Amino acid sequence: MLVNSPRPVEFRTIKKLITRLNASRESERNILISVYDMDVPSWQRQIVWTEEDKGLLAYSILRNYPIGMMVLWKKKSGIRVPIDGRQRLTAIRDFYEGSVPIPNLKFIPDELKNKKYKLLEGDEEKGYRQLDIEYRENYDDYETTIVEYENLDEKTAMDIFVKLQGGKPLNKTEIRAALGGKLCNFVTEMTSKLTLTSDDIEEIETPSKHPFFQKINIKNYRKAHRNLCDILLHEFVYPGQDKHWSSLETLYLDKSTTITDQEKRQFVKVLGQFQKAVEIEESGHKIILPQLKSVF
Repeated sequence: MLVNSPRPVEFRTIKKLITRLNASRESERNILISVYDMDVPSWQRQIVWTEEDKGLLAYSILRNYPIGMMVLWKKKSGIRVPIDGRQRLTAIRDFYEGSVPIPNLKFIPDELKNKKYKLLEGDEEKGYRQLDIEYRENYDDYETTIVEYENLDEKTAMDIFVKLQGGKPLNKTEIRAALGGKLCNFVTEMTSKLTLTSDDIEEIETPSKHPFFQKINIKNYRKAHRNLCDILLHEFVYPGQDKHWSSLETLYLDKSTTITDQEKRQFVKVLGQFQKAVEIEESGHKIILPQLKSVF
């Protein structure tokens, strides 16, 4: 599709940004900027900044350093969501609300270490102090660089995101990752950021990054683990059927609203059993058979 050029926005100061980040979904939808999972595309949910990351962004703002361009997408609903910049927007708001401090690091001046925009209950006992008024005013008045697109479909928005990361044209797996729905979210949870440490694979009930994807000898380049999970999940749901990319896409569409918690738990259990069947002992550690890589 032909994409209109992005346009600069009028709400560039942090004070104006905060107003839009905290706008009412019911009565102020046309000015709302949402960074919540219910609104942002699935491919924007996988990277989460630490408290220190957020505090360092606030420090950069207070020093008047550039923090990079952020790109918004105004959806048909009127709500704006980030194509690029979700973590920066979240950090800007979290610092403003007193959720994170400037970190206590060697290179940070003493007058900024452990300082917050506003203090929450119990903060003084933890050693935090409020920023001086001049710093808070500088934070409010800092001008960000933001542009926004309208009239995009999700595939185009994701393609813009990939290009902004210096990426290549979308592959079929990346396109499936943008489809949304219950099954899409389940696969994202299974193959994204590591949150699982349990050794008792068969007892896992909460979808997370499964140990199978931690151990398999396939680099997770351009969602390779997701593609593998799609193939295995397709075999679980439709055993013996063709695994062409169009069949995998059909799986996403068929199960976008109908996959059940029981099916998800059963798949996690079966995948754990499969992992145990293909593991070998090597130098005191369990690894997955290297030959398995060639199968996929």
